[in-house]
Amino acid sequence: MTNLTSCDFVCEGCSIEFETEQVACTKLQEFSLTSWAYNETYIPQLFSGLTPPSLSRLRAKCSMGPGPENEDTFSSIRHAINVSQSPLTVLEFEHCLITEEDLLSVLRTMPTLEHLKLINIGPDAITDQTLDELMVRPNENSLMPRLTSACTVLYHPHLRWLQ
Repeated sequence: MTNLTSCDFVCEGCSIEFETEQVACTKLQEFSLTSWAYNETYIPQLFSGLTPPSLSRLRAKCSMGPGPENEDTFSSIRHAINVSQSPLTVLEFEHCLITEEDLLSVLRTMPTLEHLKLINIGPDAITDQTLDELMVRPNENSLMPRLTSACTVLYHPHLRWLQ
């Protein structure tokens, strides 16, 4: 997988257990993930072994079933981003619970981010502290100086089918 530059990954439930090994996808630039809701998700296992140092675009549509993916999913992605120090320019995340700590940690390590899209990420991610850190102030460095596009939609998970 050393020459892989783009990946569309669909994660569905499976009945076998697997162990992940460290995989360095040094040329991976774009990763799109779609997961379907099952009793157990394998996304944290996948990202715990992934190191994508060239990743610039990450799009994730998680838990396309009845409810959002749990916090472990975004935490594992946060870990992979932080370890690899990926120069992300695009981050899109849908239907996954995110904690304030995880969101701020990722945003603090992404000065290259140009496009941010967060949809149905739960009530704990966007707090007063999050908004305060995102605020652009005169004579201060902003958290994401290259950000040109941001979309955040927060709504109740049972209403998301009305889109």
